Amino acid sequence: MSRYSHAPRELMSLAAGVLFGVGGVLSVFRLVVQQEGIYSPGILVNALVAFTLSATLFVLGRRLPWWALEVCAVLAVLLCASGLLFGTEHGGIASDNEMLYLFPLIYVAYFMGRRALVLCTLLAVGSYGAILAYHGWDPSSSGRLMTTTIVMVAVLILVRLLRDRVDRLIGRLEATARTDALTGLMN
Repeated sequence: MSRYSHAPRELMSLAAGVLFGVGGVLSVFRLVVQQEGIYSPGILVNALVAFTLSATLFVLGRRLPWWALEVCAVLAVLLCASGLLFGTEHGGIASDNEMLYLFPLIYVAYFMGRRALVLCTLLAVGSYGAILAYHGWDPSSSGRLMTTTIVMVAVLILVRLLRDRVDRLIGRLEATARTDALTGLMN
């Protein structure tokens, strides 16, 4: 039985491996395009870490302990934060990159429990606020942080509601399969 009863470890590892691989590709793309102001060594380290984690998850996914998948979720949020920190444009944060936090958070919302979701969401919001402050808090920073937080929370609530609904539906289907609807006897 899995720690997260609705999600087999292989599926969780595969999904995380794909997301880390996509993160690595995005980092390499940013290096190739070489947008002005990007700190290349930081983005290169991001890409290498993402590709290493992706390969590890693909190769060892089934054998990894549950806590390793939880650590990977936290690492994914931290990689998004470092991508924001190192991938600046013209001395500030690119206007749309904070939405990359949604990928690991949706993964956590779908596959993991509420405690992990709250922890990762707080980590994402806290790290984004710290990065905005590091780059110089300006009048738009409060609005950016608030908008990003509201969008994240709304999307995560939706994903969690859908996940809970699917879990209830599967439970009802399992109960229906065990009991004959006409006689009420066990199958």
